[in-house]
This record gives sequence, C-alpha cells and structure tokens, in this order.
Amino acid sequence: MTAAPAALSGKARPFLRFGWRASPGSRASRDYIALHGLALALPLFRLPESLTQALVIAAITSLYLLALWLLGAGLRAESGEAPSSAPATRLPLKTVSAVIMGLAVAAAFASNGTALPATLLCGGLAFGLHLLAFGLDGRNPYAADDMAHDMAEDPATAPPPDQADHRSATDSDPTSARPSANETATDPARAELGRIQAALAPCDDAAIRAATADLARAIHSLAASLGPDPADRPFARRALALWLPALADAADHFAPRDAARPDPARRSELAATLARVAARLDDLVA
Repeated sequence: MTAAPAALSGKARPFLRFGWRASPGSRASRDYIALHGLALALPLFRLPESLTQALVIAAITSLYLLALWLLGAGLRAESGEAPSSAPATRLPLKTVSAVIMGLAVAAAFASNGTALPATLLCGGLAFGLHLLAFGLDGRNPYAADDMAHDMAEDPATAPPPDQADHRSATDSDPTSARPSANETATDPARAELGRIQAALAPCDDAAIRAATADLARAIHSLAASLGPDPADRPFARRALALWLPALADAADHFAPRDAARPDPARRSELAATLARVAARLDDLVA
C-alpha cells in the first residue's frame, strides 16, 4: 500500500503505524514504535523461578526492545525524518533489527528447552517475517529514481497550490546557474552534485555525460529559485536533501563496477535515472 487509510490520517494514532510506505512529505504522527507497552509486559508471561532465569528473561526482553528501537530508527531514516543533528549512518537498521528479532525469538524458545531444529526454525521464521513486513534497507544503486517517482507522484506530498514561488525573473531563468541568495542552504545540494560529477567523470559515455549536465542545470535552476527563508517551498528543499545523496551514492556504486566491466545496459539505466530525476527537479521549478 502506498497511502494511509483516511481513518488513520490527521491526528489519528493507530495501534501500530505499519503496513504502508510513509510519505516523506507527510507530517502525520509517525512514532512508529516508542518502546510499545506490550514489549515491556513480556516478562510477565513467565515468572522467573531463579535469579539465572530472571537474567535470561531480562536479556531476551532487552533483545526484543533493541530490535523494536532499531526498527523505529530505520523507518524514520527511510522516510527522511531522522533528526538533522543525527550523524549519517550506512548501518542497515531494519536488517539488523530483523536479525536481532530472530535471535530473540530463538533465544526465547531455547530457554524453554525447545529442541534445536524447532528453535532455529522459529528464529528463522521471525527473521523472515520481519523482513517480509518491513523490507530490507535500500541498497539498490538505482533506488533514487523510485524515491523520486514516489515523492513526485504521491498527492499527499505535493506542495500546496497556494504556496507562492518567491523568485525574481532572473532566478526563474532555467538556464541560469548563478547561486541564489539562499546559497548557504543549497551548498549541500551542490556538494552532492560535485560527488555525482566526480564519480561519473571517468565514464566515457555520451548519454551519461548529457544526463549529468542536464541534472546539474536542473539542480542549479531549482537552487536559484529558492528564497532565503528556510520555510519557503519545503517540498523542493526536501527533494534536494533526499534525492541527491541517493543519486550520489548510486554514482559512487556505479563507477567502480563500470570501470571493471562496462555494461551498456547498466549505463543506459543510470542515464535514464539521471534524466528522470532532472525532469522532476525541473517540474519543481516550473
């Protein structure tokens, strides 16, 4: 599912906010898991008979809570809601959460004297169902295009129609590459563009060179159209902040593979991705 049901929109607080992909532009309540109260009640399902057993139950409960916390952090990072002060991480939080959840379930069965095959089976099922429910962390080098498509097509993330574009006639020129008054705020976008250009520079492919140049033009045009107010046109700013790092990672991933073994299909796919994202950035300028 790509959108939340109407009954769960606005101020509604569902029991669990799982089952759909969170829209990066939405501001609905997204405290996916705040160490849910049910997790804290896990030790009550079996009273310890000794100190050793109590420690085992406490350790298993801690694993459950750690898995839930990592899952919430992974979902927030995936939807672009991680705090701006948080350090960037490449740790696959949702996958690590699935591994820990599988270990916790296996440990719970093992502590009850369950046979090893059944213990491994239950732990594996917990791991697999966790991945099935919440998915793997994005590792596809071309996932940036999917993200761009979802954000551009999702009506819930579209900027409001009455949101004025405060830009001068010069800034609205799509061929202009001059920095705007908001240069400081858009420096990260230009830095990511530099990463993309540096990674793809060794690639001797006309389509990729043309797509990279078109992307650079689109980025400069969108950056120039932004006003000095950080609250101005938040969707366009979020597009620069989310899409470009993903594209830069894709370019970094592509470059060594292409240098080792050039693949026309892979080059064509990357060029198409760059062109589509550039077109969507142009749509935000218009």
